[in-house]
Amino acid sequence: MTDATPLRPTASRTIAGVILHRLNNVKRSTVADAMHKDESTVSRIVMGGQGVLVEDLEGFLAAINLKIVDISQPTIDPEEFNACRALAKRYLTGDSEPLLSAEGEPS
Repeated sequence: MTDATPLRPTASRTIAGVILHRLNNVKRSTVADAMHKDESTVSRIVMGGQGVLVEDLEGFLAAINLKIVDISQPTIDPEEFNACRALAKRYLTGDSEPLLSAEGEPS
């Protein structure tokens, strides 16, 4: 018996949805080249007739601009990171200008 915890159904649907969405926005030939496979293999993967082998996973994910991150590693959207960095810089430099005008518009 394995100690692996299965993904919750909602989480796995979300992952599958992201992967399928990305696959629909990339040429099959691009994915096939990254995996060192032919386009028919990618078509079978998309249609659910074939899975992805572990040794092909790196190229597959790279082609659709995804990566695997350890669950213990925090991740943050680049826009959120840049916003936090800007706020920290303002705080550390003593910039007391308001971020928003009285009308709620960026200053």
